[in-house]
Formats: sequence, C-alpha cells, structure tokens
Amino acid sequence: MRNYDKCLANAYLCVEMAITVDFYAPCERLRPWVKYYWILRADGGIDVPSWPVGCPMLIFHREEPLYIPETGTWQPRVAVSGQVNFPSRLQSGGRVEMLVAVLTPWALGSFSRVPGSEFYNREVGMCELSDHSLSELSRQVSESSVDDCPLVGIVERWLVQRFLVKKSLNAVRVRAALQYLESDSRGSVAGMAG
Repeated sequence: MRNYDKCLANAYLCVEMAITVDFYAPCERLRPWVKYYWILRADGGIDVPSWPVGCPMLIFHREEPLYIPETGTWQPRVAVSGQVNFPSRLQSGGRVEMLVAVLTPWALGSFSRVPGSEFYNREVGMCELSDHSLSELSRQVSESSVDDCPLVGIVERWLVQRFLVKKSLNAVRVRAALQYLESDSRGSVAGMAG
C-alpha cells in the first residue's frame, strides 16, 4: 500500500457542527484521469452548499446518502455523477461518510460503455450501468472496514485496471491537446496532433 499524499490539509467546515473533509492526491499513474479524492464525514445532519467543479465524479456513500433539494432526489448509494452546471445544497439528517473520486472531464467515457455526455447534469446509480466490475467495486467500498488511505486504495486499484489495462483512451494525447488549446486560443489542428 502506498503512502497517500494529502493534496490539501484537512479542511474543517462548521455549519452548526463539525464536518471533516480530507483531500488526497491520486497516484502518479492515474493523474491523467483522476484530479483528486475527498472523504467527507459528519456525525449528524448537514446542509451545505455545493458548486460545480466541471468534472465528473464517482460517489460512494458508506452511510446515509445525501438529498439534493434542487433536483428533489436522493443520491444513489453509489453513483456516477456527470458534469453539472448548477449549484446545489447537500442535505442529510443522519451520519454521513462518503468517498468521492473527482475525475478529469474526459475520464468518464474511458471506463464506461455510456458516453460521458449521457451523464450531463445527472447522477446515475452504478447498478443501473450493468457493469459487473463497477458493481464489485461498489460492494468492496461499501463493505470495507478500512478508513481513508486504504479505502482510497480500493478505488485506485480498480481505476488502474480500468484506465491502464483497458487503454480505451489515449489520455496523454488528449491532455496535451487540451493544454495546448488552453495555452493558445489560436491553436491549430497540426499543433494538437503533434
């Protein structure tokens, strides 16, 4: 098991109670697909704002799922969240413990048979995706008795299998093309293909 680097110190939010959020950097091999992980814990109810970060996410609730009043729905226990374009509130009346893997914008299409655009402004339960491997990951995270780093490790091992063994997307080339476009808005196709 590698020693995970915390990409940020523990973040503590106070909304009538303490909520802890720990951030973790992905292993070097997964950085083309994973931006970071975070684990949120609260012993009682929460009601906090959430803003879109422009990235899809894998969400694992180990305790009570969150309610999203803007959509009138409860998050699935384990979900794939696409990119969203609206702020929301996250609410729960009970104990909360969740692990979230924040992916790069192009990563979603790399491991799912469903195009990333189909997840736009949606959270889809992993059981709805008919993917045995994803269902097994969901079971492992939900049933695991380990905390933080080993828990992130369970997700990382699965992601390594999906992204590095499957090789369904040339992420290095995509990342280079996106960086080129961001650095020079007059970028050419020839420059991106290089």
